[in-house]
Amino acid sequence: MPNKFEGHSFDELKGVSQDNDLETKEYRAAKKETVKRAETPTHTELNEVMERSKHDERLDMDIAIVKGALESLDLIDKPLDPAKAMELDEDDLRNLMSKPSNEDDPQIYFKQITRTVKKGLFRKEHEEVTDEILVVIRLNNSSAHSKKKREKEGTVVTAVLKQRKGVIHYGKRNPGLYATQSEGEFNALVNPPLEDDGAGNMVPGEPSIGGELALGRLTNQDYLKTYKKENKQTLQKHWANHDKGMENRVDYWGQEEGRNEMMRRLDGRYTEVLEGLNNQITRIKTETAAAVKESEEKIERLSRDPAFLKTLWNGYATVLRKRNPSEAELAMWEQLMMDKGITKEEIEALKAKLGKKKQ
Repeated sequence: MPNKFEGHSFDELKGVSQDNDLETKEYRAAKKETVKRAETPTHTELNEVMERSKHDERLDMDIAIVKGALESLDLIDKPLDPAKAMELDEDDLRNLMSKPSNEDDPQIYFKQITRTVKKGLFRKEHEEVTDEILVVIRLNNSSAHSKKKREKEGTVVTAVLKQRKGVIHYGKRNPGLYATQSEGEFNALVNPPLEDDGAGNMVPGEPSIGGELALGRLTNQDYLKTYKKENKQTLQKHWANHDKGMENRVDYWGQEEGRNEMMRRLDGRYTEVLEGLNNQITRIKTETAAAVKESEEKIERLSRDPAFLKTLWNGYATVLRKRNPSEAELAMWEQLMMDKGITKEEIEALKAKLGKKKQ
């Protein structure tokens, strides 16, 4: 059976969630559609929209994912809690995707970024802890994590962000590098192919610049310098060219509503609508229960009225006078009468009396 609200706009669904006059079935149909949209998008859904987006639009989506994950673990403006966000080293990161997850909610991992600096008279190398961290968010939006999900591969978002006193600082006002990839793509970045070391031994190859970022080896500035050196242009120039190319793509302009819809999903806007619909359904249930209670109380008052009892008695007598009343019909009337205080003996006496009249 088709969903009445399938394909309806966000504003239409929101309007239903605020309406006080629709029937319960209308709310339930709207809720069914909203539940579907409130779910975390699959990797395919997310990737299709991102591939047809400019840099700022992609950044908005990445930031929304980071914010949503932090909110789900109650870590907004709070220091990272090891019980909620696990700290990993490079080996952990390499093996992260080999460990299946049964979680439905996003999981957050982090790695403190250090850098090697030379200090002192003899320029000895020292490990220095920076104020930046690698944040890895596993969205758990695949069938490998939950039977409810529809895809085999989920999404991983990596971000190199500033932290102060353990609190992550994200968003456009805070410098940061974001990347969105599938679980397989992340695994390939942190586990480059084996290479021959020249002596016939196969050893892990050196990771790409993207792999170094995903392993938490690079700060923002380190990455930008390395990117410029390797690509002969700045990252800013790369994204400027990317955005200019998007301006000429027909599918970019056709995807505008798709981008808006994705942002509503990532921002939790449908979750707000869902809350409104649940409130409306609860209100209707409460009002219905009150109406039923009032009706029952009215019947109870009538049942104490001699005129009502007489009507009930006469109704039963009418059934008994039928030529062949069914057992079910008799049982129904007898139960009704006993519920209202008429005894079984009185019922049997009436049956005997009417039975004699029939003869």
